[in-house]
Amino acid sequence: MRPQWASVLPLVSEFKQWHDSLDEQHRSIAPAIHALLLAAYKEDNREMVEFTYNLRMHERLEDQVIYPTVLLIGNYVEQRLGI
Repeated sequence: MRPQWASVLPLVSEFKQWHDSLDEQHRSIAPAIHALLLAAYKEDNREMVEFTYNLRMHERLEDQVIYPTVLLIGNYVEQRLGI
């Protein structure tokens, strides 16, 4: 562990604050994405179905992979530096 790794901690903190705001937006947007997906299926609009599906997958990737990974890294660095 190198002491300069502590420089990631402000970035992790900033990301946490940004994600909290983004999380609220995701909760409000999720029903609209679902409605759009249903409408696209109903209209048999494959391009819109694909776009909406990709949008949903992007949101899930952020919530289930990226955010937890950033938190894990931040916690690891704090633990190793004894902060």
